[in-house]
Amino acid sequence: MKTLYTLTKVLSNERPRQSAAVMDKNGKILNDKESKTKRWLEHFSEVLNRENPSNSVSEMEIELPDEIEEIDTSEPSRGEVRKAIGHMKNGKAPGIANSSRAAQS
Repeated sequence: MKTLYTLTKVLSNERPRQSAAVMDKNGKILNDKESKTKRWLEHFSEVLNRENPSNSVSEMEIELPDEIEEIDTSEPSRGEVRKAIGHMKNGKAPGIANSSRAAQS
């Protein structure tokens, strides 16, 4: 089906529509490349360059567990493998992709 839709778009000369709108802080759309670049620089400077938190936690305040649990690294049994395969769904990657669906299973 994907190939069909791709070919239909190619034959109809339909181009993907991408929005490259960048707005300044007042909501005005910026058109030229230089002003867009300056706005991105301003944005990331604000987001990435933050002040240190006022209530920082020192390493001495962090409580470590008394005992570290050992992880079983032995080979899985046939029963464990069968159980894992039984939980897999056809055409899906392993793991939780959508938490709402995982709650329903």
